[in-house]
Amino acid sequence: FMPAVFNNYGYFFRIGYLLLVAIFYRSRGKKKLAQGQRNL
Repeated sequence: FMPAVFNNYGYFFRIGYLLLVAIFYRSRGKKKLAQGQRNL
């Protein structure tokens, strides 16, 4: 029971973390996004 709950929690936590990172980089500024693509 515990391992299943832990795996589900980690799964949702991972999704939430990715969403937060995506929102953070979006709010960071689309100006820097263009410069970042140039650097890549």
